[in-house]
Amino acid sequence: MALTAREVFAETVRTLSPNEQFRLATLILQELSQSEIAVVDRRDAWSEEDKKDLTTASLLHAETRYPEEKARIADLAKRLGFAGQNATDQVLKMALDALDAKTPPARRKMTPEEMEAEMAYWRKVAKRNRTLHPFDDENPPSKVWQEELYDERGLPK
Repeated sequence: MALTAREVFAETVRTLSPNEQFRLATLILQELSQSEIAVVDRRDAWSEEDKKDLTTASLLHAETRYPEEKARIADLAKRLGFAGQNATDQVLKMALDALDAKTPPARRKMTPEEMEAEMAYWRKVAKRNRTLHPFDDENPPSKVWQEELYDERGLPK
């Protein structure tokens, strides 16, 4: 049976002492640094799994660095009516959702199809402009514009 990283962490890693957790993290990072596998996900969007991971990491960091924050979050969970083991997760998810709603979406990268559509539009515009303003060796742009903008004495029309 395949376990997710979250399940392995909950069932195994959490039971280890902080020193053993640190050793395990070091071993994992050493193994990844020596492997040829790319583990960095370069997407611009956050998946639900990414948000859960951020929430979990934030909670763990807050618990170890700011123990008084854990009590504040637990108190807030009670006031909001959340109960159970995942009450703090629910509070942080609610906070993340509220921040998400207030934050404008990041400009995402265009897909290849969108890029092609954009380029097709600009090629069409360029073709139209070349038709309206034909340039060649006899009529370079500077000469055409000179005739359009200035009279024979070189003064603006």
